[in-house]
Order: sequence, then C-alpha cells, then structure tokens
Amino acid sequence: MAGYLTGFAPLQTAVLETVTWLPLTLLCARRFAKDPTTHWAALTALALGLAFLGGHPQTFVFVALLTLAYFVYALIPSAERPISKTALILLLAGVSLLTTALIAIQLLPTLEFIFNSTRVSVPFDQAAAGLAYPDILQFFLTGVVTHWQTLYAALILIIRPFLIYR
Repeated sequence: MAGYLTGFAPLQTAVLETVTWLPLTLLCARRFAKDPTTHWAALTALALGLAFLGGHPQTFVFVALLTLAYFVYALIPSAERPISKTALILLLAGVSLLTTALIAIQLLPTLEFIFNSTRVSVPFDQAAAGLAYPDILQFFLTGVVTHWQTLYAALILIIRPFLIYR
C-alpha cells in the first residue's frame, strides 16, 4: 500500500481523502469484534461513512471490503465470548444500514457520476490490460519513459527479504 499511496494518491486527492479513514475503520471494526455492541457498530458505520464521503467510490469499496475482512479476522480470537450468528448478522446489517443512511445525501450523485463516467464505455478487454511494459520499467528506473511516474516502488522493500541480518 505504501507505493500506491506515495506514488499515485498525490495525483488523486479523492483517493487519499478516502483511504485516510482506513485506520479508523479498522480500529472501530476491531473494537466492534471484541465488544459487539451498538456503540461500536455506530462508530464503525460513521468511519465507513466518512470514507465514502472522501469522494472516490472505488477506493471506498476497497476500504469497506478490507474492513469486513479484518472484522471477520478479529472475530476469530474471541471464541471465549461467542456471539450468535443471528446477532452478528443483525449487527452487520445495522452497520450497513447506518452507513447507507449516513451517506444517503451523496449516494445518488455518486451513482450518477459512476454511470455517466467515460469508464462505463471502455470495453473490458481494454480495461483489463493493466500496465504497459514501459510503465512497469518505471518501477525500477524512474523518469526514463515519461515525466509521470506510474507508481513508486521502494526497492529496499523488494530486496529486504533477501538481506541477511545478524
């Protein structure tokens, strides 16, 4: 995520404003998993609502899915305090409904923006192509192909597992 945030988000402020709420949503989801009460459910919904209002729907989907996955992961160690499946489903439905209520003012304009976007007309084959080979080269040799950097890839993070520390 570090390369994504340092290399791409400065060019896309809405991405940064959306993903900024990820730590808070993860914290609330963890507390919600440990103490499944309406208090933590409401705070999780609030954090998700703030992430949605950041203005980048695709990044919000990533934040919401990661929060859900982390919530499920955080539930695993809490076997000493079991919660019934019905209660869990009701709490998750409550979080979803409260999040929807909090973002309702922006939901219709966002959907209209998505459906009127030029990306809707791009065929799947073209959208699924990924990065061009010269762009991948810029991971390692920045500034060679174009002035705009595709992403920042920290080489030390790539080679770090191969370094031996004693």
